Amino acid sequence: MLFCCSQKRNRNQSEIDLQLLLSLLQLFSQINFGLSFFLLVILTS
Repeated sequence: MLFCCSQKRNRNQSEIDLQLLLSLLQLFSQINFGLSFFLLVILTS
């Protein structure tokens, strides 16, 4: 019973970590896109 509960909690924790990782990845890709766009504007001007 206790083992089942701890397994469930661990799974929830890993899901939370995965969501956090995905949101960080999304943020990073947005920043990366912004930087490359900025560089493109500088190079083409």
